[in-house]
Amino acid sequence: MTAIKLAVKHYGSQREMAKALGVTDSQVSQWCSNGFMSARQALKVERDTQGWIRALSLIEQTDTKKEG
Repeated sequence: MTAIKLAVKHYGSQREMAKALGVTDSQVSQWCSNGFMSARQALKVERDTQGWIRALSLIEQTDTKKEG
């Protein structure tokens, strides 16, 4: 499970996460698809989760595709 999806679980839903962070539902959906989010929003998540989800884990883009 990605850090973004853990954050969604913490807030309860993508809609609730969007409300808490002051962004649109579609922005949260995009973060879930991309696997990363802006540093500003990531810091808010780290604060809201009292450090349980680290900002760095939310802003790093991890490419799991194999080159071939």
